[in-house]
Amino acid sequence: MMMSKVKSLKENRTLSLFGIEKSNADQAQTVTLTDSMLRLAAQSKYAPTDAHLSIFLTQVFAGSQSGVEQFRLLILTDHSGMMNGFLQIRFFLDCADLDFIIVDSALRGRGHALEMMDFIIAELRLCHVNRILLEVGVDNDSAIRFYTRIGFKEISRRKGYYRSGEDAFVMELNL
Repeated sequence: MMMSKVKSLKENRTLSLFGIEKSNADQAQTVTLTDSMLRLAAQSKYAPTDAHLSIFLTQVFAGSQSGVEQFRLLILTDHSGMMNGFLQIRFFLDCADLDFIIVDSALRGRGHALEMMDFIIAELRLCHVNRILLEVGVDNDSAIRFYTRIGFKEISRRKGYYRSGEDAFVMELNL
């Protein structure tokens, strides 16, 4: 698996950015990562399905891509290497789609999501991306406040976007 950047954070945590270059990650490594991501995802009703994570990880680790679409996985770990959060993003030319940002529920409110967003925004700027889009549940007030504080603006609404039938706001951040 190709790790392109690592950054040390407060509280003995580390961010590791994985890209889409061809990987020689073994299946055991991929399964361990998938299990850790699913453990965290289970804490959110907005989390990706097992199938969605499996497809995304295949794209990240196998180097699969369509056209010039690129995939990034940002992982937050503690000093022991335990995954505490992850951010999943795709981008094509100058536009990125933030698929998920999940931080362990026991660690929320400590600024880790903001550190992850700051890191990925800087990375996207280096790749000449000039806007980020995302969907967020209309009832997910804490996430909406978080994204708004960063500078995202609501641009539309998707009816019945989530498995539960809940609508989603589409939000945009111009970089």
